[in-house]
Order: sequence, then C-alpha cells, then structure tokens
Amino acid sequence: MQSPEVKPLRWGWIAVLHFESGGGWMKSTEAARRSGVSTTKLRRWAEKGVISVIHVPGRPRNYYIAELDFLAEWEVARRKLGMGPLDLPALTGYIQLTLES
Repeated sequence: MQSPEVKPLRWGWIAVLHFESGGGWMKSTEAARRSGVSTTKLRRWAEKGVISVIHVPGRPRNYYIAELDFLAEWEVARRKLGMGPLDLPALTGYIQLTLES
C-alpha cells in the first residue's frame, strides 16, 4: 500500500513578510475561531500562498498561529475603522504595500 502524498509545509506571505518562522500550529476549526475568518477562507488563502499551511491528505489542515493572530488583529482594526470585509484583495493589497516599502 502506498503512503499518502504529503504536501510540504508552505510558508505564506504574512509569515515571510513578518519574518516569523517559529511557533505553533492550529487545526482548521480552532484556527477559524482564533482568526475570525471562516475555514473556507483559510483554506483558499493557503492554496493561494497567502497564509501558511501544513496539510496531510485525510487529516485536518494546520495553520500557523502567528498568522492567525495577525488576521485577528487586522479584523478588529478593520471593524473599528468601518472598513469593508477582510478579503483576499485587501490582504494582497497589504502584502503589495509592505513589499514596496
């Protein structure tokens, strides 16, 4: 029997931009609760390389806690400022601005 294909750890842009490489990981449901972002959005953003993920087929995805905390802080700030929803265009805009500065 062949072992399942393991996708390597993929670091997302938030971790790269903030030079985060240590710390813990959290399963999907807990990650969604901690970040304020749905599990569907987390999975989509990980697939696009925006956030980090460890995924072994047949097991829950694991997300990097430092990035989840960043997303949670951003969500609080967004609400205070009356900004639109935390979505991929907003997140990629932040990444582009950070890379340019």
